Amino acid sequence: MPNAKSKLSFTTVEVIFVLILISVWLAVALPRLGAGGLFGKTKLKSTAYNVASDIRYARTLAISNAVNSSIVFDCGSNHNYVIYKDGVQVGEAKKIPEEVGCSGENQFIFTALGSATAGAITFTLPSGQEQYKITVVAATGTAYVEKQ
Repeated sequence: MPNAKSKLSFTTVEVIFVLILISVWLAVALPRLGAGGLFGKTKLKSTAYNVASDIRYARTLAISNAVNSSIVFDCGSNHNYVIYKDGVQVGEAKKIPEEVGCSGENQFIFTALGSATAGAITFTLPSGQEQYKITVVAATGTAYVEKQ
């Protein structure tokens, strides 16, 4: 009958050492295997949906306060956007991540009824092979996101 000391097992130090080796290997290997693009795609998608949400918020401000509101984009050096209610800035400027490019219209203006003052407007966030397009319908002011 074998005693308890004769059973083979791993020590805590050995298990921790193996976990550290696997972590280092994954940290080096994953970006080279293309998983690094996964994080960029996630950032692109979340940025597109956050911007669309802020466009909807600007429309809601116009309707609930019976004033004009707007959201102004600076895709150049600042790479950010700002929401205005009746010409007064609401909150701080929101940053668009540097990895995500932006192009398209630089301003969305909403009337007190919620409609956009211009025709159908688009805002595109390209990143590598993928891009998301945010379209605002002029008649209703509705913003929606579509993957290109």
